[in-house]
Amino acid sequence: MRPAVLPTLGLLLSFAWLGCGESVQSVAVTPIQARIVVTDTVRLAASALGGNGNVLTDRTVTWESRNAAVATVDADGLVTGVADGVAEIAATADGISGTASVTVFTPAVLVLSNYRTGNGAILDSFSVRTANLTYDTLTVSAQTPSVAFLNQYDVVLLFEDGLFANAINVGDSVGAYVAGGGNVVLGTFYWQERSDNPNFTEPGWGALEALDPFTAPYGSEYRADSLDVASIVAHPMTAGVTALRVHSYHGGVAAKSGTTVLARWSDACQTCTGGVNDPLVGYRIGSMGQRIVGISVAPQYPVYGNYSGDFYRLWGNALRWAAAGGSGTTLARSADPMVWPARQATSPAVPRVGGGSEVRRIDR
Repeated sequence: MRPAVLPTLGLLLSFAWLGCGESVQSVAVTPIQARIVVTDTVRLAASALGGNGNVLTDRTVTWESRNAAVATVDADGLVTGVADGVAEIAATADGISGTASVTVFTPAVLVLSNYRTGNGAILDSFSVRTANLTYDTLTVSAQTPSVAFLNQYDVVLLFEDGLFANAINVGDSVGAYVAGGGNVVLGTFYWQERSDNPNFTEPGWGALEALDPFTAPYGSEYRADSLDVASIVAHPMTAGVTALRVHSYHGGVAAKSGTTVLARWSDACQTCTGGVNDPLVGYRIGSMGQRIVGISVAPQYPVYGNYSGDFYRLWGNALRWAAAGGSGTTLARSADPMVWPARQATSPAVPRVGGGSEVRRIDR
């Protein structure tokens, strides 16, 4: 008898078992759903899983778009939007696939302010200088959009130019839109209407003030300023932004706790405390993934002139990034025709879904 034979055979069987390895039972792709703007990207990740849900780290994953006319994917899982639609992206390991659904869209932007001329200037200039965005506008000096009306849009761009009594009603309605999953980008002079602005005694923006990214403890300042390049934090909103100068900086804002600041102005405002330069760009993320962005420069600068640098790139980046947050118009949102009651003596007109604005132009 040769006792060593059985142990040797056992070792050979063990090596053979290890050579075969555990079989892949499933492939998990994250995120399982994503929304991106045409030409923008999102990176997916995939894990090959064994029978107990354990990750098999030694497996090669390959990627495939099952609708390349809508979105493509590279060997590392980076998805690029091509055209409006939905694409299934598959990750495969050892013949087993997992998928994610990527919605590609061209965001619909609603420009809201009390300044009809500024609204028109934004549409005329932004529509030809910002890529893959469409624009409507509504002048809200004497009318309040319902939440159902706002829900038609992927993102609202809200600013003001001169104080107006209807701001609190507009803020209540936009606040409800954001609380329900909508996205908003706020621009100067939004801050001068906030209830904490020490230069004015105004009722503020109602419900929206609990959600916005900046307070206005220093009022509004009117002087030239430029972007502090050293303050820029890498982010889709700051991509390609290397310079910005305006002839009259409108700010005096401070970031709330929980706000992420991506860039600051070169100078602190003259009445600011703490020596921290005013934020230029900041954002907050809501509980439903909605994106609330603040940009402390006036989007209606095309009316005034005297601005230079990456003005349009910054606004385009912000609108595109914000529009991809929240639930989106392509997914279910409450469509209840909620209309916030006026808090002035005279109720503002409320546009019906699909129209009713003083100025409403579309570029689609």
